[in-house]
Amino acid sequence: MPEISAVSVYDYEGVAAFLSNFPNLPADREYWITRFRFWWDDNPAYSQNLDKGWIIRDGSRIAGFVGVVPMIFMLSGKEATVFNSTTWMVLPEYRSYSMALYGRVLAASAKTLLFNTTPSAVVEKILNMLKFKLFARDRKYTRTFYIVVNFRKFMMLKYGRVLFGNTIARISSVILRILQFIRIFRIRSARVSCVKEVAIADDHFDDLWRRTRDIYRNTNMRNAMTINWYCFGNKYFKKDLFGYYEKGRLAGYFICRKYDLSGLRAIECLDIWIDPAYKGQAVLLSLINYLRKYAFSHSLDLVRFSLFNGKMSRMLEKSGMLRSLSDKRAEYLAGASDILDMITDENSYLTGAQGDYAI
Repeated sequence: MPEISAVSVYDYEGVAAFLSNFPNLPADREYWITRFRFWWDDNPAYSQNLDKGWIIRDGSRIAGFVGVVPMIFMLSGKEATVFNSTTWMVLPEYRSYSMALYGRVLAASAKTLLFNTTPSAVVEKILNMLKFKLFARDRKYTRTFYIVVNFRKFMMLKYGRVLFGNTIARISSVILRILQFIRIFRIRSARVSCVKEVAIADDHFDDLWRRTRDIYRNTNMRNAMTINWYCFGNKYFKKDLFGYYEKGRLAGYFICRKYDLSGLRAIECLDIWIDPAYKGQAVLLSLINYLRKYAFSHSLDLVRFSLFNGKMSRMLEKSGMLRSLSDKRAEYLAGASDILDMITDENSYLTGAQGDYAI
C-alpha cells in the first residue's frame, strides 16, 4: 500500500529520476539534483529540524512528490522562517493521495506563512478550496514596465503572422522607438558611473540591510549571505546583481534574471531595494539606465519590471518607461489567520523570491 514519507538526502536520486520522467517537466536528473541542493543543502534558511518535502512511495516506486523551500522573512518586523511550496507532482493512478500529500505541506507551515505563486489552473482551484488567501495588490499600480531594445523583433511577435505583418511591424517599430526615446529622457540622462555589476554580495550589502530593514514590516531577508544564495546558488537559475554605490556605500541594487519570453531574450528585474536616504528616485533611474545599456551590450531584446507594490510601482511610473497591465500571476498565501491579517500591500514588499517563480 502506498505511504507518504518525508524526503531525505538519500531520496534525491529517486525523486530526480521521478521528476525527470514526469510529463511536461523537460529537465534532466542533474537539473533536479542541483535544485534540491540549492533548495535545502546550501540554503542558509534550512536547518535539520525542517522537512524538505514529501513523497508518495509504493514499495520501491516513487509516485508523487511535493517540496517546501524555507526562506528567512521579516514577519511583522521580526525574523521568521516561511515556506515556498514547489513541484506538486503525482502520477495519475495515485491522484487519490494528492491531498494527503499536500496536507503535509499545510501542517508543516501552519504556524507561519506558506507561499504558492505558480499554481496551474487545477491547483489554483484546489488552493481556493483550501482557503488560501490571494494576495491583493492594488490593481491601479499592478503594472508591467519595460524598455524595448529590439523594436523590430518585439513588433514582429505581435504582427508577424497577420497580412502585411512585416510592413506593419517595420512602421510600428519606428513609431515605438521614437515614443520610447522621448518617454525615457530621464532614464537616458541618469548617470551610470555609480553603478556596477556585482559578482558577490559583500559587507556593503549587510550594511545596507542594517540601514533599511525597517522600511517594510513584511519582506524578505536581504543580508549578503541570503542574496549570494539566491543570486548565485543555482546555475540553472543564476541571477545578475547590479549595485549603486555613492561615497563608498551601497545605496541600492537590482536582482535580475535573463530568460526567454515568447521568443524574446528578456532581462527581468526580480527585486529592487533602495535606501530612501539616498534620493531613491535618482538611484532607481541610474540603475534602470545601467540595465538598459547592459541589455544593449548583451544583445537582449527587452528589459522588464513587474509585480511590485504600490510604492515601487509609483516610482517606476515616474521613470517614463512603457507600461501595460501585469501578467496575471496568482500569489497565494496560507498560514495562521493572525499572521495572514498582517500582510497587506501597504506594509509588505513581495518580489520574485516568493513561491518558486525564480528559485
